[in-house]
Amino acid sequence: MLPLAAALLGGAMFGLGMALVGTCGFGLLLRLGSGDLRALVLLLVFGAVAWSALAGALAPAGVEVFTFASLPLPAPDGPGLLGMSTPGGRSLVAGGVVIALLAWVVADPRLRQSPRLLLAGGVLGVAVVLGWAATGAIDPFANETRPPHSLSFVAPVARAIYALLLTPGSTPGLGGGSVIGAVLGAFVAAKTRDEFRWDAFDDPREMGRHMVGACLMAVGGVWASGCTIGQGLTAGSVLAPSWPFAVGGIMLGARAGIAILMEGGVAPALQHAWSARPGRAGAAKLNAGTPIEPSTPPR
Repeated sequence: MLPLAAALLGGAMFGLGMALVGTCGFGLLLRLGSGDLRALVLLLVFGAVAWSALAGALAPAGVEVFTFASLPLPAPDGPGLLGMSTPGGRSLVAGGVVIALLAWVVADPRLRQSPRLLLAGGVLGVAVVLGWAATGAIDPFANETRPPHSLSFVAPVARAIYALLLTPGSTPGLGGGSVIGAVLGAFVAAKTRDEFRWDAFDDPREMGRHMVGACLMAVGGVWASGCTIGQGLTAGSVLAPSWPFAVGGIMLGARAGIAILMEGGVAPALQHAWSARPGRAGAAKLNAGTPIEPSTPPR
């Protein structure tokens, strides 16, 4: 079954929370490694709420969301999604998606001029592939009860905090290891570039906004079964059916959050976008210009 409502609603909640916080769960780990104490507080809130959505008081609500508006998927031995019932069909669709995404990246001049971002994206892509390999082809304990998986930074953050506090002697696994590795890697990078700085909240209002965003990201990430990394990269790398819906929800939620922060709400943002259309923009500029004096009739 494809949990359509969970992917869309969860993705929108995650995107909205991400806009309020200014980053995602992975970004919070990187900020913590560079000395941001706000990230430490937010990660504790994020992990606790995510665990509640996974196995606590919020879990029953998640079950209702998952079962609402779920769509049946083709059988494994039947015609696949988008005609991907054969290896050749799957390769063709995957290749088309890769080419489209690469064209999108190359068309953006800001990314072309930022080798640091391009390098980071490439490293994340390789890490996702290595995650699939480590839990599938390499991990001898991978089986039907522990299927292959790769990077995500919602449930693994919650499980890592739970294991750290309540499960002595537990092994971190790929999820916990990636959480620890992200913090340590960010610390090393910040120290190497002399960018390590202690930081904290500026005022209670900022803290409240960030904590609301962390809660939205936690619940939304669990319901969407992933985050910008878990759905955007890991699920996308295998063309999971939930991938476009979750990513679309994240984009819509993030845009709504930016509208709330920058323009005072979604409605003013829509009104501004409507008035900024090419035709209306020209008319508005004409109306805002110097009034035209009526012509004098010929004598």
